[in-house]
Amino acid sequence: MLRHLTPKEALIFLQKNQENPELVILDVRTSVEREELWLEGSQHMDFYDPKLEEKLSHLNPYLTYFLHCAVGGRSGYLAEWMVSIGFSRVYNLMGSLRELEDLGCEMVRKKNKNIGY
Repeated sequence: MLRHLTPKEALIFLQKNQENPELVILDVRTSVEREELWLEGSQHMDFYDPKLEEKLSHLNPYLTYFLHCAVGGRSGYLAEWMVSIGFSRVYNLMGSLRELEDLGCEMVRKKNKNIGY
């Protein structure tokens, strides 16, 4: 099952599942994109990593996966692929982390030592 979520739906989903040990949050952005802002507890799996397919093969297909990237394109493509190879519960954020943050979702931000925030 694949479900694409708006930022508001994603916020509700994440709030309901914050204590769910079977939820895996996959950030499929590049390392550079992830440096500034990320969801706490998320795992990084770069969409462009040549070993992406191998890394996916080590994941448990029976857990619940929430994928996100910059705006939902790469994560949507990967989510569809995951379902096609047997992953049973995959959710994709169709939107950005900034939209989630604007709705009140807590994020981790890299501290900029030069500016102090």
